[in-house]
Amino acid sequence: MSNDPRGKTLWEMLVDWMRGDAEPRAKAEPPPARERLPPMPNPLGLEVGSQFQVRAENGTAFAHPVIVRGLRQVVRRIAGRSFSFVDYIVQPPGFEEVRLRCVPDSAGESRLLLECVDGFPAEEEFLEVVNDDTGTFDITDDDTGKSDQFQRMNGVHGPYEAMVRSARGIGSMDYWDWVRTAEDGSEEFVFVEHLKEDDQIEIWRGWRLKE
Repeated sequence: MSNDPRGKTLWEMLVDWMRGDAEPRAKAEPPPARERLPPMPNPLGLEVGSQFQVRAENGTAFAHPVIVRGLRQVVRRIAGRSFSFVDYIVQPPGFEEVRLRCVPDSAGESRLLLECVDGFPAEEEFLEVVNDDTGTFDITDDDTGKSDQFQRMNGVHGPYEAMVRSARGIGSMDYWDWVRTAEDGSEEFVFVEHLKEDDQIEIWRGWRLKE
């Protein structure tokens, strides 16, 4: 591999990043041999095309088994160390795709169920909102006018820079995370992703998976 990060492919940068050798820089080029990375993590042992049952307590969409449509790994750097989580893209019959996110933590693993509530081309005005120093993010229901306010997790400000590994290849994104305590005492989460290759914003909202 080249020692100059400015000339590295996204694949080479992901290899370095997982080893803790480099910070991410987006440069979209064809990846080199895939043997250089370990297999994609698969904490649930689910294959693309397979079906599995999500407990019905998670919503009416889960009355029947869901189909696994894809798998992706997100890798980020914090204080020089690499951390990753895995998203399963699953589709309940008759509904839009959702994400089942597996995040290693001090308790072993958190599992979140997320749905995409909005998506649009990246705009500077919106990026200023998610990067402001308030640490809050508001979502307003268009039908009821009710607004829910979320707080940044762990008091972080600004985005996480991440590399994304999936069947489509290697990409890069910035993302932000927020949490709030709902009226029933449960936690609700929001993730905003800025997908660099497409210059798109996606907003994902969800809760802890009921198992």
